[in-house]
Amino acid sequence: VDDTIGSTVNVSWSDPTNITIRLTVVSTDGRSASVYQEIEISDISEPEVSIGVTAVLERTYGDNVVLSGQVSDNWGIETIEWLVDDQLVRSNAGDDEGATVYSHSFDSSYAAGSHTVTLRATDLSGRVAEDTASITLYDSTPPVIGIFVDEISLQIGQTFRFEANVTDAESNDLLFSWDFDGSVDSDADGDPRNDADSYGDSVLWSYENSGPQSVVCHIENDAGLVSEIEILVNVMSGSESDGGYDLMTMGMFGLAAFIGLVLIVMLFWRVISNRRLAALVAQQEETEEAPTAAPSADEQKAMWGGGGGTGVSAPESSPQIFGDVSSGMSGATADISTAMGEPEGGEIDPDIAALLESAKRSESAPASGAANDLLSAFESDDTVEREDVDFSHEGRTEEGASTWSPGEDGGEVFQPVDESEPEAQDRTVRQNCSSCEKMFEVDLPEGVDAARTACPHCGSIESISLG
Repeated sequence: VDDTIGSTVNVSWSDPTNITIRLTVVSTDGRSASVYQEIEISDISEPEVSIGVTAVLERTYGDNVVLSGQVSDNWGIETIEWLVDDQLVRSNAGDDEGATVYSHSFDSSYAAGSHTVTLRATDLSGRVAEDTASITLYDSTPPVIGIFVDEISLQIGQTFRFEANVTDAESNDLLFSWDFDGSVDSDADGDPRNDADSYGDSVLWSYENSGPQSVVCHIENDAGLVSEIEILVNVMSGSESDGGYDLMTMGMFGLAAFIGLVLIVMLFWRVISNRRLAALVAQQEETEEAPTAAPSADEQKAMWGGGGGTGVSAPESSPQIFGDVSSGMSGATADISTAMGEPEGGEIDPDIAALLESAKRSESAPASGAANDLLSAFESDDTVEREDVDFSHEGRTEEGASTWSPGEDGGEVFQPVDESEPEAQDRTVRQNCSSCEKMFEVDLPEGVDAARTACPHCGSIESISLG
């Protein structure tokens, strides 16, 4: 089947391909002849790319650069790319919306000077075309001055280090020049404040004459922008009455005063602490070394005399001693110290004397109850007069001697009653103190089975009893 007829034809294909073309010629007599031709269809044209910028653009740091390009191709676009200084910063597919529009901001990471922004397009056959816009980046801001001291005081001949605290993110190199005498135009350019007496961001300088001096530091960046620092220097000769000090000296004085105050506070605190500790130690030693107070006369009376409120029964009346004989009856006490084993005429212990006096008063008081009735019965008996009988063995003969023996008259044999004294009871009480838990012992007198006494170790009043 023929596609077209004629001696000349125009044919195009939308995609690359390989085809065979047949040409057939028919004569007037009906005869025909055909020829064949192999043809390869391929993309041999590059994409068309345009940013539309013909002049050089100028921008400063922080400004946005907005570029809009146009891209076309006879077959199709594969990718659209944007490059800044030949560095790929964005890539899109050919049919992405907004792929031909780009915005960029130059920060301090870029150096001042010329830069390029390129739009690159690649078609479906891999052919590439691009267009470039030139941009000049410049620094529009001078160096930034930091914190500095704008007035100092120096002595004549004192060397001082002058420093400039300056930053500039857009410039790699800064030029520092110092003019240390603002009243003298040493370079004769008509400006006494721009003389370059020294260079560098930190310089040493001293003055030989007293009086106020103006120091000016000029800082120039790569773009030629200049910032200034001005410092007033008061040069002192040492004889001024005001005795001014610079900030460094004043700071050193303040630091020394602070350290001295801290040391004084620490010393005072240590003295107070030592005094308190010494007082506590002395109090503890005084408590430990304090002797145990002996029981008072009233306490001894309560312990041994059975005074009221102690719950301990009063001891029975001790027989009164007359000379060397115990009478067994109440009466006046004579020669007590001798009976107690004390040397005659010696003084007995005051506490024991008080106890004896208390016992004497208790005996003199009338008894109550059944004991009183019994004593009254004995006291009502008539006194029997003593009769002395004289007896002598002289004149008795041997014949007249009695030969009676027990049991002869048939009566019961008299058996003597054993009147020996019973065995003495151990009246020593041993027990542990309820406060200090130390053992002590006390000898209770006859007739006293329970009492209260003071611990000889700690002085605590303890209750003791036999059994």
